[in-house]
Amino acid sequence: MVVTAHKFETAGALGAALREAHAVALLACDGLARAIAVGDLAAVTRANKVLSFSTREREVVNGLAVGIVPGQTRDEIVVNVRAATAEGARLDAGLLQLARSVEVAP
Repeated sequence: MVVTAHKFETAGALGAALREAHAVALLACDGLARAIAVGDLAAVTRANKVLSFSTREREVVNGLAVGIVPGQTRDEIVVNVRAATAEGARLDAGLLQLARSVEVAP
């Protein structure tokens, strides 16, 4: 596994970098989520079949696939099943039992 950090200011540049790197996952860090709207991030990850992750639940509700977010007593896994499916992910039933499914924002 190779982890790289980049600075992107447009969805187009992000998409090109994902294709060039043959990326399979994207962590939407705070800077990326400020630079590119969550809806645009979701469109790029879906177009490139890249599984999206966040540390903020609102971004999962707004279209990213998986979040690891603070819970009341421990961190929680939240999943936007519709987004994950659109990104080409087939999530294991065991993961889905551990996770909390979130509703998509209208």
